[in-house]
Amino acid sequence: MLLLKLVVKRPSFVVSIPVRLITFTVLLIYLKRQIMNKNIFKSIGAVLAGLIFIGITHTAIDAILESAGVLPKGHLNVGTGLILFVILYRAMFSLLGCYLTAKLAPKDPMKHSLILGGIGTVLSAVGAIVTLNMNVAPAWYGWSLVVIALPIAWLAGKMYLARNQNEALYQ
Repeated sequence: MLLLKLVVKRPSFVVSIPVRLITFTVLLIYLKRQIMNKNIFKSIGAVLAGLIFIGITHTAIDAILESAGVLPKGHLNVGTGLILFVILYRAMFSLLGCYLTAKLAPKDPMKHSLILGGIGTVLSAVGAIVTLNMNVAPAWYGWSLVVIALPIAWLAGKMYLARNQNEALYQ
């Protein structure tokens, strides 16, 4: 009854409060979505940048070593020492790619680095499974890439956090 009296006596009062609340709520939701969308795009961009960096560097170094005659073309049926060398340079460039991802992340650099490490683990596992019976490399090579992907991502995230913490101390 009281609401009905307010509506009859002062309809603009009753209408203006809900309209203002709805407008304010819509504005807050819009701003939150805009901020969230920007961070989501930045996060996706950071992970993609690291993934692209890793893909390009791995492919480029493989091509350079194959053209120089260090690696055979199309397979890794070589000695253990050479395979360990390939794992080492892939680990180094993966570390740099995960570090790049952590650096570009809008927040939570370790989380972004580990997401890239998870993607690397999945892609390495798929590669190890697909090439298992193709005789392009020893099976342990593919599975070693699976095993080292997440620890490398974690190390890159830790390195980035340690460097930023040190820089913050000296500024």
